[in-house]
Amino acid sequence: MRALLLFQLFAVFLLAEAIRHYDVTIDLHDDGSLDVKEMIEYDFGTVWKHGIFRDIPKMVTGRYGMRSIGLGGFSVWRDGKPEPFEKLVASADAGPMVRLRIGRGDLLLNGIHRYTIAYRVAHGILSMKDGRDALRWNAVGTGWKVPIGHARVTVRLPETLVSLPIESRTFSGPYGSTTTRAVLVKKAPDLYEATVDSLAPHEGLTVELAFARGTLGQSGDFDEGMWGWLKSRWPWIFLPLFTMALFVYWYRHGRDPSIGSIAPMYQPPKGIDPLQAGVLVDQFADTKDIAAAIIDLARMGYLTIKEESTENPLAQIPVVGKVFEGTQMVLLRKNKNANGLSPEYRIILDRLLFPYSDRFVLVKRSDERAKRFRDGYEKINGHLYEWSWKEGYMQENPSRARIGFLVKTILFLLPFLGIAAFQSAGMIGDVTLILPLLFVSLFFVAGLMLLIFQKDFAARFVASFFILVPLLIGYSILEQFGSVDTFLSLPFTIMLLAFFPILFFARFMGAYTRKGAALYRHLLGFKEFIKRVKEDELRRLLKRDPAYLDRALPYAMVFGVADHWLKFYDLLGASTPVWFEGNRNSLLHLDRSFGKFTETSQAGTSSGGTSGGGSFSGGGGGGGGGGSW
Repeated sequence: MRALLLFQLFAVFLLAEAIRHYDVTIDLHDDGSLDVKEMIEYDFGTVWKHGIFRDIPKMVTGRYGMRSIGLGGFSVWRDGKPEPFEKLVASADAGPMVRLRIGRGDLLLNGIHRYTIAYRVAHGILSMKDGRDALRWNAVGTGWKVPIGHARVTVRLPETLVSLPIESRTFSGPYGSTTTRAVLVKKAPDLYEATVDSLAPHEGLTVELAFARGTLGQSGDFDEGMWGWLKSRWPWIFLPLFTMALFVYWYRHGRDPSIGSIAPMYQPPKGIDPLQAGVLVDQFADTKDIAAAIIDLARMGYLTIKEESTENPLAQIPVVGKVFEGTQMVLLRKNKNANGLSPEYRIILDRLLFPYSDRFVLVKRSDERAKRFRDGYEKINGHLYEWSWKEGYMQENPSRARIGFLVKTILFLLPFLGIAAFQSAGMIGDVTLILPLLFVSLFFVAGLMLLIFQKDFAARFVASFFILVPLLIGYSILEQFGSVDTFLSLPFTIMLLAFFPILFFARFMGAYTRKGAALYRHLLGFKEFIKRVKEDELRRLLKRDPAYLDRALPYAMVFGVADHWLKFYDLLGASTPVWFEGNRNSLLHLDRSFGKFTETSQAGTSSGGTSGGGSFSGGGGGGGGGGSW
């Protein structure tokens, strides 16, 4: 047993990967740029791998947020010969990184190999809290998951710094360490060397050389000041200003005149049918309003509604608040001339319900019927919007007002969204990630628009699909991108928030005229009466108008209080309407049935270390880590 354990430990030791030597040479130039060369002697052990990958952070934390260090000019050698590599995008807590995947997919390696990686850093100088500039470089990043046997960092200074006082120090260990085990030696006036014998996985080595600000052609605050502050924060400044501008636009063009105090009204407005009432109450004709119009048509004698058994005769037994499985709602057209009806009511009769026969079964779904209903809803809304404007109830067609608002605001937003996308692409280092994010964002905004502007269940089901799928795609992109915090801080991501106030204010565009405000006040008063009416008041009204309950029922459905109104049939001992056969409470499910009727077909169409500005292990440019693949 002991021999087996020793054999397993020996096998693990042989298989373990490690870095034997890690040498970094940094040449600092007068303009503040760096030439960096890393020599990594990587031991794959007995495991066969294609090569290694190296993650190098693209950003550092400045006084005014993250800024790019300008990585570029990469070249790679293995064992003294040029080695192919692929430049990818990666990320960790440090933000976006350049990932160099070194090696060939058709070649496997084991044992010890020496990799040399050379690259250039355009902005290599950071600022110190005491006002000085510094070269602070994470020569060995804390992102390596393998032990490092020996590490050495050599820094060559430009002639400009040779005769000036330099404060030098090192930090080693895990990220955030302010101590060191490294030895730092000034080997020549222009040469500093730091060495450490061993580093455990996720331990790094940082070298810092501080000198007077402005000595080199580049300073640590090169992108700071007012421009740097605006560059990193402009989306957050833009959002409240943009929202304020939208509010001013709505206040001038979309605000309704005062409707005054609301008094209970016993009757609906004369000459206003339930569909027209629905569009004036919330500026939409949804399935609830269509169901109310069907009840109104039945009340006027154009059709009858009944529940029929599909399986069990006992299924026709009335149960309060339920529609039995095994029953279906059937609409039967009566032989009554419809020429005197409004265009919207005639669309319901002739196009939606009875285009081919005088019988309509609500539970029979098909793509053809679902499309017919969606087209019908669109035509009805179009008629009602135009009616509300031409009759002087709205200052302009509500649909055109919303579309005009959306077009103007989105066109205004597009240049700023483009600037944010360009800036984000620079932060990520790969514009190909911005394009799928833009595609995902368009789907997400389309889902929000459906959710806000469509009230029927089917449309909201599609809206949830439009919102959920982009979120899943975005999450997969985010997994590749790596860091949630960095993703959320991208200017492009922040600018997408501007669509929320756009859609919010668009919902309220389309203002009433004074005539429309008075009618709206009347409708709200009628709704208030239906919600709060007492039995004795209804008895008095029924004495004057025995059909009062039936006449008010479609409006109660428009107002969303039909369940309350239907209770009075039992409380007052009123008979079931002659135009309905079945359980009265099933009428509550009429609008829901229409939503489900169109729902099915609509839905079918449809690793690494950290860079930063602090003085500690990992607190500077460079860093990152790597591994094998």
